[in-house]
Amino acid sequence: MKRIMVSRTWKGYDDFDEVFRDYKIDLTNSGALKLRRRILLADEIGRIGRKTKEQVQGDVWIKKEFLIDNPNVFSAEVIPFISAREEEPLILEVNGREAASYRFRREWFNYDTQWTEIPFPVEYLRKGLNEFVFHSEGSLGYTFWIENSRQPNRSAKSADGGKTWNYDNMGINNSCDGEYLIRLKIEAYPPKGYVTSPFIDVASSTTSGPIAPKVCLESLWINYEGIEPEGTAIEVESRIGSTPSYSPKTWTHWMSPEALVKGPHFRDPSHHYLQWRVALTTCDPRATPELYSLTLSAELSLEESLDEERIKIREFRNEKIVRSSYSFAYQPYDEPRLKILRERYQLDWVVKGAKTEFEKFLRLAEWVRSQWEDGWKSAINWGGRFGYIDYNPPPDGLLILELDRKKLALGMCTHYSAAFVQCCLAVGLQARRMLAVHATAEAWSNEYKKWVLIDMSGDPDDRRKCTYYFERNGIPMSGLEAYKAALDKNYEGIKLVSDRPAWTAQERLDMMWNGYGIMDMRNDHLSSLEPCEADGEGLLPWNYDGWLMYESEKVSRWERAPGVPSKPFPWFTKYSSRDADFEWTLNQAELHLQYAEPGKLKVQIDTVTPNFDKFFVKINEEEWVEMPSSFLWTLRKGINTLQAKPVNKFGLEGIVSKISLEYS
Repeated sequence: MKRIMVSRTWKGYDDFDEVFRDYKIDLTNSGALKLRRRILLADEIGRIGRKTKEQVQGDVWIKKEFLIDNPNVFSAEVIPFISAREEEPLILEVNGREAASYRFRREWFNYDTQWTEIPFPVEYLRKGLNEFVFHSEGSLGYTFWIENSRQPNRSAKSADGGKTWNYDNMGINNSCDGEYLIRLKIEAYPPKGYVTSPFIDVASSTTSGPIAPKVCLESLWINYEGIEPEGTAIEVESRIGSTPSYSPKTWTHWMSPEALVKGPHFRDPSHHYLQWRVALTTCDPRATPELYSLTLSAELSLEESLDEERIKIREFRNEKIVRSSYSFAYQPYDEPRLKILRERYQLDWVVKGAKTEFEKFLRLAEWVRSQWEDGWKSAINWGGRFGYIDYNPPPDGLLILELDRKKLALGMCTHYSAAFVQCCLAVGLQARRMLAVHATAEAWSNEYKKWVLIDMSGDPDDRRKCTYYFERNGIPMSGLEAYKAALDKNYEGIKLVSDRPAWTAQERLDMMWNGYGIMDMRNDHLSSLEPCEADGEGLLPWNYDGWLMYESEKVSRWERAPGVPSKPFPWFTKYSSRDADFEWTLNQAELHLQYAEPGKLKVQIDTVTPNFDKFFVKINEEEWVEMPSSFLWTLRKGINTLQAKPVNKFGLEGIVSKISLEYS
């Protein structure tokens, strides 16, 4: 055994963009990590119906309360979800003082209902509970929406001009008990945000090759450079594990590096995987710490192996896992309604004969689009735009398709997208929804090893029913790639691929992505619709506060009305400018190799495969066999090959990783 020192420094934009960060953290263009100067207070999640309304007019006033720990903020604006027909005044009172008189204007080109930002003097705020009262003396008044929920009980209605308040009976017919869709955006630093490193194999850091030596952690230091103004702090934690990614059974919990060194697993040779985490904290909403660099240093005991001289790598094709900072809720395999969808609509027949996985996606897109007749039109002969029962379905593919076949309900892009995603899931393929001006979907392609944007719902012409995807230089594009191309007006090499195109690539990109992209961070709607937009999805502006929005300085080129400044949607909590948060990878077998005893290598396989079932491994010329995620590979003299791939519970195989080496 010999002692060696290893070290890795994260510094600058590129290094810090590789680490995970929550929505409370901002990575500046200069490469510093700091708290994001933005807090959104919301007591609801936007789970409303189209008709859960309150009409504020005359003696009908409403009140929303927000709890504020420290009112010493830079600026503030209250953001109600409202509708009005005329430019009549809406009066805002903050803690008993008239703070603003707002006249409704149509800020978003295609909605009369909208989130509306109303700034007010921050001097009106106070520590503790703050009251925001709205009333209108106009002839038509203002419409507000309500989410039914009993807690935290901070919304109230007055029928006598603010003299008395009722916290239990709200809405036009007093049937609601919940919270008004009113959010408060504060320009201030939040109390805490986290930055977390990727999973680090300290054993692999000792070599440039693909096979790591056996090591034992002897000591550990984590140092950083930054500033900590008064009332702020930078706090470092760490944890170690015996598997390439975190599992509660194989990793320690978070603790200080000093405590970790004293723990029982620190000098365990199997625990050579490590993560660090930094908490940026502040007690002053006007001050933030800043992290400029972080250095991880470790002293290791290293066991040299004679096999290092005997092994020569011939080929190493290892699929690297890219992870998002945010979790995604995948549809479970054993959901009975998934099987019902597959069998009721004969989806196996739809994809039968497809030569590639990608062709399956295209067939499903075509099939979904073909299910609607006049889905995008007013369809007066159906009984109106919403069908015979005047209904806008939630994102439940079974419900959507069943209602559509009987012409009972509305069909539009949100419904096409949800149905397509869930049909893909029913046959074992992964897909997810992405939103802009228009709801589309992305499918994970093992063939191209990326997410691919597929639009099955953009064409309102039912004689043509155009479905399509984009290619750049022959490679299908993801939603984020298409979004960036539209923002940058960079159309070089881009082609719209369709059997019956309705637009050029540039025309479609400019229409769809005019400055914002939103990711739905779940696809398990067949198991539970909650939480979601309920029956307002697509008919009202996006209001569910569970979306993840891509953050870009180039926003909303033409979506907002003239004279309204372009900026990200202020009523969402979660923003990210980290590409990996939207373009994480799936269905890979990432190999981790380590010297064991002479003539043997320890193999660990990691994967992010939704509904993962097992690993298949092929050694040399043998058959593919099921193997555990960790095993010993016995080498023979001469050429040795090992291939690995994940398999999901539908029996669909993932992407293969391979190593070939010569052992003498």
